[in-house]
Amino acid sequence: MILNIWKRNWHGNFFAPDYPEIAKKALARMLSLTGEPVFDEKGMLQKGVIVRHLLLPGHKRNAREVIEYIHQNYGDRVILSLMNQYTPLRD
Repeated sequence: MILNIWKRNWHGNFFAPDYPEIAKKALARMLSLTGEPVFDEKGMLQKGVIVRHLLLPGHKRNAREVIEYIHQNYGDRVILSLMNQYTPLRD
């Protein structure tokens, strides 16, 4: 089986100061290997890159920066998956 779909998690730079630059290089490489997204007749992705970004409370600026970077540099060639499942517990 040949891997035709890449999924990249983009977390921000919470733990490693060089994370954004490494993520950007990885994303560029993934896209160079897959090219434009390709869907079958049922609308299922057959080839392409998906970037998954977890939206965190209090980190709206980070989310905006990630989305703007991807859109400005890759447009429709990268599929975004924005997740909002994280809900902090309240006392």
